[in-house]
Amino acid sequence: MEGTVMTGSEQENPDAAKGPTPSTRSREPQGRLTRKRLIALVIAAVVIAAAVVSVTVLKPSPEKATIGVIIPQGEGLISHSEEVKSAVRMAMDELNAWGGIGNTQLEMVVAEIPEDTETLVETFDEMEMSHHPLVYVTISCTFLTAMAPLAEAVSAPLIGLSSFPGAVESYQFAYRYNIPPEVEVSSTMAIMEHLNVSSVGMLYTESPRGCTLHDAFEMEILATGGSVQAEACSVDQTDFDAEVENLTGNQAIFVASTCTSLALMFEAIFDNGYEGYVVASSCASSAFFWDLGSTNGIYISAPLLYKKENILARAFIEDFRQAYGIDVTHHGAVAYDIVHLVHGLLEGKEVTRSSLGYELSQEFIFTGIMGSLTIASGEHDFGFSVYPAMIVEGELLYL
Repeated sequence: MEGTVMTGSEQENPDAAKGPTPSTRSREPQGRLTRKRLIALVIAAVVIAAAVVSVTVLKPSPEKATIGVIIPQGEGLISHSEEVKSAVRMAMDELNAWGGIGNTQLEMVVAEIPEDTETLVETFDEMEMSHHPLVYVTISCTFLTAMAPLAEAVSAPLIGLSSFPGAVESYQFAYRYNIPPEVEVSSTMAIMEHLNVSSVGMLYTESPRGCTLHDAFEMEILATGGSVQAEACSVDQTDFDAEVENLTGNQAIFVASTCTSLALMFEAIFDNGYEGYVVASSCASSAFFWDLGSTNGIYISAPLLYKKENILARAFIEDFRQAYGIDVTHHGAVAYDIVHLVHGLLEGKEVTRSSLGYELSQEFIFTGIMGSLTIASGEHDFGFSVYPAMIVEGELLYL
């Protein structure tokens, strides 16, 4: 399941990226074309296309290139550390089986550390001296923000999943894989319109993402003639009963926070016997929330990763579960896509930091598990979309 990358020249001539037609390959007996072999044929077409697009004399490639992964320790109610490590390894193993990047095999070095700046700086410096990674990857908003100046100082590409606005814009080498706030608010507004809701209580944490969603959502609701009653909570708060009680007079409560706080907020709403609609931000789309008694019937903005009709995504989820014995969420899928993005940008080019930094700064189209991204030259935000959905009896159903 490899992501496809098209650079500017390939976008001008889409036929150059299609590769050979199926008739040029050996045929499987009818009924024997399994899901994995079908995906393999798609990957083959991508690889062959990459091989014929570029005929450039390059410097000898290194035998190995390191992907440096720095993530928070797997603590708390909800942790994505294990799935992220496994997702990077899955993508890396797939690509190495195909030859890596040119003749360069990929390897991974992982640091799983507490979320404090001093430890992060020490870990980054040690990884830089010992391994000199081709690229750094993280899925922590806090880590991406703190690592950006460190990566900038050594001209190392850094790509991370982050919901913090303004985390990477002032840096040349830092890139953010995220759900743009305006996209999330648009999906949430579609849910409110579907429910015919005009009075909304908003329960959110005073994090950069929470405040951004609050400001954008309130503006949209007021523009439609509706009302918003907001309750802001501290990022380390664990008891939300008082805030929920203040919001129960509204037709709906919109909850926007980190995964761990969301679970506690849902519990408070459920325990208080609230009978209106509950709408949540995209963090609640992860499979962890589907079986909680407090989440049955809530509405969510969710990426298409979880849609049953998404054949490639379903195959990825099933293969991941079979290989690692755990469920993968959009956090792991983003980490998987990042590795394939690096491969796609560097295939046929020098496997160096400077080469990757240059390719990331150019216009390109990338198609991965999380969908298709069209990135403009100089863009540092790689945004993917979310859509209205609902949790019903342990399943996520799209509206």
